[in-house]
Amino acid sequence: MSEFAGVGISYRPEFADFQQRLAEVVDCVEILFEGSFPVGKEGTEVLGWPHQKAAHAMTLSPARADFQIQPELRLLLAEARDNGIVLLSDHLSYSSVGEYSVPNFFSCTRTAAEADRIAGNIAALREAAQMNVAIENPVTFLSQPSDAMSETQFVNTVLNTADCGMVLDVNNLYIDAKNNSFDPYDYIRSLDGDRIAYLHVAGHAHYRGLLVDSHDSNVDAEVWQLLDFALGTTGAAAVILERDNRSATEEVIMSELDILRSIWNRHRKGTACAA
Repeated sequence: MSEFAGVGISYRPEFADFQQRLAEVVDCVEILFEGSFPVGKEGTEVLGWPHQKAAHAMTLSPARADFQIQPELRLLLAEARDNGIVLLSDHLSYSSVGEYSVPNFFSCTRTAAEADRIAGNIAALREAAQMNVAIENPVTFLSQPSDAMSETQFVNTVLNTADCGMVLDVNNLYIDAKNNSFDPYDYIRSLDGDRIAYLHVAGHAHYRGLLVDSHDSNVDAEVWQLLDFALGTTGAAAVILERDNRSATEEVIMSELDILRSIWNRHRKGTACAA
Protein backbone atom coordinates (compact mmCIF):
# COMPACT_ATOMS: atom_id res chain seq x y z
CA MET A 1 0.00 0.00 0.00
CA SER A 2 3.03 2.31 0.36
CA GLU A 3 2.72 3.53 -3.25
CA PHE A 4 -0.10 5.83 -2.06
CA ALA A 5 1.37 7.97 0.72
CA GLY A 6 1.44 11.39 2.34
CA VAL A 7 -1.11 14.15 2.92
CA GLY A 8 -3.88 14.38 0.36
CA ILE A 9 -7.28 15.72 -0.60
CA SER A 10 -10.41 13.94 -1.78
CA TYR A 11 -10.91 15.99 -4.93
CA ARG A 12 -14.23 17.62 -5.86
CA PRO A 13 -15.16 19.58 -9.03
CA GLU A 14 -15.74 22.74 -6.96
CA PHE A 15 -12.00 22.81 -6.23
CA ALA A 16 -11.20 23.49 -9.89
CA ASP A 17 -10.59 27.23 -9.40
CA PHE A 18 -7.72 26.55 -7.00
CA GLN A 19 -6.60 23.12 -8.14
CA GLN A 20 -3.08 24.31 -8.90
CA ARG A 21 -2.66 25.57 -5.34
CA LEU A 22 -3.94 22.26 -4.01
CA ALA A 23 -1.59 20.31 -6.24
CA GLU A 24 1.34 22.22 -4.76
CA VAL A 25 0.55 21.36 -1.13
CA VAL A 26 -0.64 17.74 -1.26
CA ASP A 27 1.34 14.57 -1.87
CA CYS A 28 -1.44 12.38 -3.26
CA VAL A 29 -5.07 12.69 -4.29
CA GLU A 30 -8.24 10.63 -3.96
CA ILE A 31 -10.96 10.85 -6.58
CA LEU A 32 -14.52 9.56 -6.58
CA PHE A 33 -14.70 6.44 -8.73
CA GLU A 34 -18.28 6.91 -9.92
CA GLY A 35 -17.73 10.63 -10.53
CA SER A 36 -14.59 10.18 -12.61
CA PHE A 37 -15.12 7.20 -14.88
CA PRO A 38 -15.72 7.06 -17.72
CA VAL A 39 -13.27 9.92 -18.20
CA GLY A 40 -14.81 13.18 -19.38
CA LYS A 41 -17.01 13.94 -16.40
CA GLU A 42 -16.70 17.20 -14.47
CA GLY A 43 -13.76 17.10 -12.09
CA THR A 44 -11.56 14.68 -14.00
CA GLU A 45 -8.96 17.40 -14.60
CA VAL A 46 -7.27 15.96 -11.51
CA LEU A 47 -6.33 12.88 -13.53
CA GLY A 48 -3.67 15.08 -15.12
CA TRP A 49 -1.93 15.67 -11.80
CA PRO A 50 1.46 13.90 -11.44
CA HIS A 51 0.56 12.69 -7.93
CA GLN A 52 -0.27 9.10 -7.00
CA LYS A 53 -4.04 8.59 -7.07
CA ALA A 54 -6.61 6.41 -5.32
CA ALA A 55 -10.24 5.98 -6.37
CA HIS A 56 -12.92 5.90 -3.68
CA ALA A 57 -16.19 4.19 -4.64
CA MET A 58 -19.64 4.55 -3.11
CA THR A 59 -21.78 2.03 -4.98
CA LEU A 60 -19.75 -1.11 -5.71
CA SER A 61 -21.31 -2.61 -2.57
CA PRO A 62 -18.85 -5.50 -2.06
CA ALA A 63 -20.89 -6.85 0.85
CA ARG A 64 -23.98 -7.60 -1.24
CA ALA A 65 -24.94 -11.26 -1.64
CA ASP A 66 -25.23 -11.04 -5.43
CA PHE A 67 -21.99 -9.12 -5.96
CA GLN A 68 -20.57 -9.73 -9.43
CA ILE A 69 -17.94 -8.16 -11.64
CA GLN A 70 -20.07 -7.09 -14.60
CA PRO A 71 -18.48 -6.32 -18.00
CA GLU A 72 -19.25 -2.61 -17.59
CA LEU A 73 -17.38 -2.55 -14.28
CA ARG A 74 -14.38 -4.30 -15.83
CA LEU A 75 -14.20 -1.55 -18.46
CA LEU A 76 -14.34 1.19 -15.82
CA LEU A 77 -11.69 -0.54 -13.72
CA ALA A 78 -9.42 -0.81 -16.76
CA GLU A 79 -9.94 2.89 -17.49
CA ALA A 80 -9.08 3.75 -13.88
CA ARG A 81 -5.93 1.67 -14.09
CA ASP A 82 -4.94 3.29 -17.41
CA ASN A 83 -5.33 6.72 -15.79
CA GLY A 84 -2.91 6.04 -12.97
CA ILE A 85 -5.19 4.82 -10.18
CA VAL A 86 -3.11 2.62 -7.85
CA LEU A 87 -5.65 1.87 -5.10
CA LEU A 88 -9.43 1.31 -5.10
CA SER A 89 -11.63 1.53 -2.01
CA ASP A 90 -15.28 1.14 -1.04
CA HIS A 91 -17.22 0.64 2.18
CA LEU A 92 -17.64 -2.50 4.27
CA SER A 93 -21.41 -2.29 3.94
CA TYR A 94 -24.35 -2.55 1.57
CA SER A 95 -25.08 0.41 -0.70
CA SER A 96 -27.50 -1.60 -2.83
CA VAL A 97 -29.71 -4.67 -2.56
CA GLY A 98 -30.57 -6.31 -5.84
CA GLU A 99 -31.52 -3.55 -8.29
CA TYR A 100 -32.30 -1.06 -5.51
CA SER A 101 -29.90 1.53 -4.12
CA VAL A 102 -30.19 2.37 -0.43
CA PRO A 103 -30.03 5.94 0.91
CA ASN A 104 -27.24 5.16 3.35
CA PHE A 105 -24.79 2.35 3.98
CA PHE A 106 -26.38 -0.71 5.63
CA SER A 107 -24.33 -2.59 8.19
CA CYS A 108 -23.14 -6.13 7.56
CA THR A 109 -24.23 -9.02 9.74
CA ARG A 110 -21.08 -9.74 11.72
CA THR A 111 -20.58 -13.50 11.53
CA ALA A 112 -17.64 -15.64 10.43
CA ALA A 113 -19.59 -16.91 7.43
CA GLU A 114 -20.40 -13.37 6.28
CA ALA A 115 -16.78 -12.31 6.76
CA ASP A 116 -15.61 -15.18 4.53
CA ARG A 117 -18.22 -14.41 1.85
CA ILE A 118 -17.44 -10.68 1.76
CA ALA A 119 -13.72 -11.39 1.72
CA GLY A 120 -14.28 -13.49 -1.38
CA ASN A 121 -16.07 -10.59 -3.06
CA ILE A 122 -13.23 -8.22 -2.19
CA ALA A 123 -10.64 -10.67 -3.54
CA ALA A 124 -12.63 -10.92 -6.79
CA LEU A 125 -12.75 -7.12 -7.02
CA ARG A 126 -8.99 -6.89 -6.48
CA GLU A 127 -8.37 -9.47 -9.21
CA ALA A 128 -10.60 -7.61 -11.66
CA ALA A 129 -9.12 -4.22 -10.77
CA GLN A 130 -5.53 -5.49 -10.89
CA MET A 131 -4.64 -3.13 -8.05
CA ASN A 132 -4.77 -3.01 -4.27
CA VAL A 133 -8.25 -2.75 -2.74
CA ALA A 134 -9.18 -1.32 0.66
CA ILE A 135 -12.46 -1.23 2.59
CA GLU A 136 -13.72 1.62 4.77
CA ASN A 137 -15.56 1.55 8.09
CA PRO A 138 -18.97 3.17 7.49
CA VAL A 139 -21.11 4.96 10.06
CA THR A 140 -23.26 2.36 11.84
CA PHE A 141 -26.67 3.41 13.14
CA LEU A 142 -28.14 -0.06 13.74
CA SER A 143 -26.58 -3.35 14.81
CA GLN A 144 -27.90 -6.69 13.58
CA PRO A 145 -29.55 -9.02 16.14
CA SER A 146 -27.57 -11.94 14.72
CA ASP A 147 -24.16 -10.28 15.14
CA ALA A 148 -21.74 -12.84 16.59
CA MET A 149 -18.56 -10.75 16.46
CA SER A 150 -17.50 -7.28 17.54
CA GLU A 151 -16.99 -4.80 14.71
CA THR A 152 -13.20 -4.90 15.01
CA GLN A 153 -13.18 -8.71 15.10
CA PHE A 154 -15.30 -8.72 11.96
CA VAL A 155 -13.18 -6.10 10.20
CA ASN A 156 -9.92 -7.86 11.06
CA THR A 157 -11.30 -11.17 9.81
CA VAL A 158 -12.36 -9.64 6.48
CA LEU A 159 -9.03 -7.83 6.07
CA ASN A 160 -6.92 -10.88 6.74
CA THR A 161 -9.08 -13.35 4.80
CA ALA A 162 -9.25 -11.07 1.76
CA ASP A 163 -5.63 -9.97 2.19
CA CYS A 164 -6.69 -6.36 1.66
CA GLY A 165 -6.20 -3.00 3.29
CA MET A 166 -8.50 -0.67 5.21
CA VAL A 167 -9.41 2.98 4.88
CA LEU A 168 -9.92 3.99 8.49
CA ASP A 169 -12.35 6.90 8.41
CA VAL A 170 -11.54 8.67 11.67
CA ASN A 171 -14.62 10.89 11.47
CA ASN A 172 -16.92 7.88 10.93
CA LEU A 173 -15.31 6.19 13.93
CA TYR A 174 -15.76 9.29 16.09
CA ILE A 175 -19.44 9.54 15.06
CA ASP A 176 -20.05 5.87 15.84
CA ALA A 177 -18.33 6.16 19.20
CA LYS A 178 -20.46 9.15 20.21
CA ASN A 179 -23.73 7.72 18.88
CA ASN A 180 -23.18 4.22 20.28
CA SER A 181 -21.19 5.02 23.45
CA PHE A 182 -17.91 3.19 22.99
CA ASP A 183 -14.23 4.18 23.16
CA PRO A 184 -12.84 4.98 19.68
CA TYR A 185 -9.28 4.67 20.97
CA ASP A 186 -9.93 1.07 22.03
CA TYR A 187 -11.40 0.45 18.56
CA ILE A 188 -8.17 1.60 16.91
CA ARG A 189 -6.07 -0.45 19.33
CA SER A 190 -8.12 -3.53 18.39
CA LEU A 191 -7.53 -3.18 14.65
CA ASP A 192 -4.72 -4.87 12.75
CA GLY A 193 -2.80 -1.61 12.35
CA ASP A 194 -0.56 -2.94 9.61
CA ARG A 195 -3.65 -3.38 7.40
CA ILE A 196 -4.53 0.33 7.50
CA ALA A 197 -3.79 1.68 4.01
CA TYR A 198 -4.79 5.26 4.69
CA LEU A 199 -7.01 7.48 6.82
CA HIS A 200 -9.96 9.76 6.11
CA VAL A 201 -10.72 12.87 8.14
CA ALA A 202 -13.77 15.11 7.71
CA GLY A 203 -16.37 17.21 9.45
CA HIS A 204 -19.79 16.14 10.70
CA ALA A 205 -23.18 17.59 11.63
CA HIS A 206 -25.65 17.27 14.50
CA TYR A 207 -29.14 16.01 13.67
CA ARG A 208 -31.86 15.17 16.22
CA GLY A 209 -29.45 14.15 18.91
CA LEU A 210 -27.12 12.18 16.62
CA LEU A 211 -23.93 12.95 14.78
CA VAL A 212 -24.03 12.37 11.02
CA ASP A 213 -21.21 12.13 8.49
CA SER A 214 -21.79 15.24 6.41
CA HIS A 215 -18.35 16.46 5.22
CA ASP A 216 -19.84 19.97 5.26
CA SER A 217 -18.15 21.50 8.31
CA ASN A 218 -14.71 21.99 9.76
CA VAL A 219 -13.00 18.98 11.32
CA ASP A 220 -13.84 18.80 15.02
CA ALA A 221 -10.98 19.25 17.52
CA GLU A 222 -11.64 15.80 18.99
CA VAL A 223 -11.46 14.25 15.52
CA TRP A 224 -8.06 15.87 15.01
CA GLN A 225 -6.97 14.33 18.33
CA LEU A 226 -8.23 10.91 17.25
CA LEU A 227 -6.39 11.28 13.94
CA ASP A 228 -3.20 12.07 15.83
CA PHE A 229 -3.61 8.86 17.83
CA ALA A 230 -4.39 6.81 14.69
CA LEU A 231 -1.27 8.04 12.91
CA GLY A 232 0.78 7.16 15.97
CA THR A 233 -0.56 3.62 16.36
CA THR A 234 -1.23 2.30 12.85
CA GLY A 235 0.80 1.81 9.71
CA ALA A 236 -1.34 4.21 7.65
CA ALA A 237 0.74 5.56 4.78
CA ALA A 238 -1.56 8.47 3.87
CA VAL A 239 -4.28 10.70 5.28
CA ILE A 240 -6.98 12.32 3.14
CA LEU A 241 -9.16 15.36 3.88
CA GLU A 242 -12.78 15.01 2.70
CA ARG A 243 -14.84 18.15 2.10
CA ASP A 244 -18.00 17.76 0.03
CA ASN A 245 -20.03 20.93 -0.10
CA ARG A 246 -19.51 24.34 -1.66
CA SER A 247 -19.66 26.32 1.59
CA ALA A 248 -15.97 25.94 2.43
CA THR A 249 -13.75 28.63 1.03
CA GLU A 250 -10.38 28.00 -0.52
CA GLU A 251 -8.71 29.40 2.59
CA VAL A 252 -10.66 27.12 4.93
CA ILE A 253 -9.61 24.05 2.96
CA MET A 254 -5.99 25.19 2.83
CA SER A 255 -6.07 25.86 6.58
CA GLU A 256 -7.34 22.34 7.31
CA LEU A 257 -4.65 20.89 5.06
CA ASP A 258 -2.09 22.87 7.11
CA ILE A 259 -3.42 21.29 10.31
CA LEU A 260 -3.35 17.90 8.65
CA ARG A 261 0.26 18.42 7.56
CA SER A 262 1.34 19.43 11.06
CA ILE A 263 -0.18 16.28 12.58
CA TRP A 264 1.32 14.16 9.80
CA ASN A 265 4.78 15.62 10.42
CA ARG A 266 4.67 14.57 14.06
CA HIS A 267 4.49 10.93 12.99
CA ARG A 268 5.90 10.58 9.47
CA LYS A 269 8.98 11.93 7.79
CA GLY A 270 8.97 12.76 4.09
CA THR A 271 6.41 11.86 1.44
CA ALA A 272 6.22 9.40 -1.40
CA CYS A 273 3.84 10.83 -3.97
CA ALA A 274 4.55 14.39 -5.00
CA ALA A 275 6.24 14.84 -8.36
